[in-house]
Amino acid sequence: MTGDADVLIVGAGLAGLRAAQVLGAAGRHVILVDAADRVGGRVRSDLVDGFIIDRGFQLLNTSYPELSRAVDLSALRLRPFERAVIMREGGRDHVLADPRQHPGDLFSTMRAWPGTPMDLVRAARLLLGVSGRRVDGNDASTDRSTEAALSSLGFSRRAIEDLWRPFLSGVLLRDDLATSWRFSQLVLRSFVRGQAAVPLTGASCLPDTMASSLANVELRLGTRVTKVDRHHVDTSRGVLCADHVIVATDAANASLLLPRLSVPASNGVSTWWFAAPRLGGPARLRLDLDGRRLVNALEITAAAPAYAPSNSSVIAASALTLRHLEDTRVRDDVARLFALTSSDLRLIARSDVPGALPDLRSPLALRRDIDIEGVVVAGDWTETPSVQGALVSGRRAADRVVRGHVSA
Repeated sequence: MTGDADVLIVGAGLAGLRAAQVLGAAGRHVILVDAADRVGGRVRSDLVDGFIIDRGFQLLNTSYPELSRAVDLSALRLRPFERAVIMREGGRDHVLADPRQHPGDLFSTMRAWPGTPMDLVRAARLLLGVSGRRVDGNDASTDRSTEAALSSLGFSRRAIEDLWRPFLSGVLLRDDLATSWRFSQLVLRSFVRGQAAVPLTGASCLPDTMASSLANVELRLGTRVTKVDRHHVDTSRGVLCADHVIVATDAANASLLLPRLSVPASNGVSTWWFAAPRLGGPARLRLDLDGRRLVNALEITAAAPAYAPSNSSVIAASALTLRHLEDTRVRDDVARLFALTSSDLRLIARSDVPGALPDLRSPLALRRDIDIEGVVVAGDWTETPSVQGALVSGRRAADRVVRGHVSA
């Protein structure tokens, strides 16, 4: 048909940008529409008082295969964090470090390990296993909750409560370990194979770099979408027509545009950004087993000093949104974790992201092709809740259009 473009994409987050990349490279004329004033969706950064503040707790993992396909990683100037965790318990710091990167911390890690010596052996077997095997998401019949899986693997209650639960709650954004074990294995594999990192100039560098690579794509920001069907998109600036339509928004907005669509619930995260005197500490994630209110805290400037003005540090501390923590309580917990006084910390910003990650319980079915009456859908909630999942979903949606695999 004759229209405004070959393909209309609603949503300029990572999924929409990746779909636009693939379609543009295939010679399709694309119009990419988003209500926001810039690309990125949930992946964005702001400059506040000279500090780079990401929206929520945004880390990339160098092991994501789709990431290196979408961008030249050197353009992101990634600043990696160490493969180590500092656990605060009993008023003392205990270090658990990956011996491949920190061989000198091997004996201290063994002494600090929560649980029995066999728990350490089981953890080594588990991590070696998930690193080497493919996690098949198509056969969901054997999936179960993460807690049930850890128990069946023989981990003691202390290892589950003092290691796996506090560590995974910051990644899965729920603290009951009810998340699909298939997905948790994918998370663990990414940590074993890759390294967590942030771009030198903030999380927004990723979508900005993707947008700069687009060809045959018209980007229309500040344009709200009110209705879609297989050939039309109604916007605040008029109706657009095309051969195909892709909805690449978060799950909540996708369900508003496509009422027949079934979407998962979401888990939320609140992140507090504090300015502190220059700390110069290790670039290691911190877990608070004493307070157990925060899911994690991290001195971002330990790896990426450009996040703060000279002679300053910036600390990001996160908690599950449903906990409704007061700013002063969070500040006191952060001060204790970093051996500071509360007066050393100044709250720069707080990010509340209620729909941060889709809630994936078992059984998990990966690689879902979603086509609602000819409208193709993309987003991390159709794959896995991650940058990798968002990028893969965008590519698969574009491939579906290019190959003509859209319902009539």
